[in-house]
Amino acid sequence: MATPIRYPDTTGFRAGFQSVILKIDNQEFVGFTAVDGERTRERTLVYGANADPIGKTRGKNTYKMSVGVYIAEFNNFMIQHFGAGWGDQPFNAEVTVNENGYDTQQYLGIGCTVD
Repeated sequence: MATPIRYPDTTGFRAGFQSVILKIDNQEFVGFTAVDGERTRERTLVYGANADPIGKTRGKNTYKMSVGVYIAEFNNFMIQHFGAGWGDQPFNAEVTVNENGYDTQQYLGIGCTVD
């Protein structure tokens, strides 16, 4: 269960960009400027012998994560870590948002590639 947010919160910091820990291929990565992600679900209406739908499917989820990275850190980490063909090397990405007094949020990208 999520911890309720206290107002006014004068006991500590709110979660911000400095609260984000990014790990790529189990190594902490600090040369990033932004992290963004989304989940979309494609659902389909189900029809019977009527013009009106009788339900809908659970659908299929599609996940997307993007990370803004400084060029020097990109070259140092991605190219040296993965070597030739770095764009085709799958890796896991873990994003953790943690700040004292708030619930930790964690997002895991499995089988990521640089596109």
